[in-house]
Amino acid sequence: MLENVIYAVMSYCNCQQVDGAYTWDGVLNAISRDRLESRREEREQAETEKEQVYSEFDDELKTLQERIDSLTQENEGLRAENAGLHSKFGEMDKRPVLVMGDEEDLYPGEIKELVLSVLEDELERQVAKRSRRSDAFSDLIKKNDYQGVYRKKEAEIQRILKNYTIMDAKTRKALQDLASGSRRTASTPG
Repeated sequence: MLENVIYAVMSYCNCQQVDGAYTWDGVLNAISRDRLESRREEREQAETEKEQVYSEFDDELKTLQERIDSLTQENEGLRAENAGLHSKFGEMDKRPVLVMGDEEDLYPGEIKELVLSVLEDELERQVAKRSRRSDAFSDLIKKNDYQGVYRKKEAEIQRILKNYTIMDAKTRKALQDLASGSRRTASTPG
């Protein structure tokens, strides 16, 4: 009878559906499912990070490519300009009238202005009218856009200091205005 009871209990237990979590196979399957899910999440995260990195590099690559295109276009323009200048100067068989010395301008165009003022002085004082020298000096003065700035400043300083005895506010202001006008005139291309 004991055997019958044991057999009945065993049969009953075998007939019962046991949850997989209560068996070694169930435990191993659960561990495998957890690992699989973890790996899947890691792979999705890696894919997302990869897409972000590709997107950032793609944006940076596009920006750099646009910059390269812009610089290439600018470079081509400068090469064309350079080639034009080379052809223009290559065709010229004339040399410049004067070659710049080692002395530097105190303000832009100062030395040019001084040389042109000397030429104009010479033209006005000692050069015979309707002579080759007169024609050459006049042409140089005209072609170099002589403004007479040096002479104007010299005359203005003489006017300011004509009755100079003391540096009063009016004289100081006039000299400062003249100096600031020089800086403005010197900084504008001409």
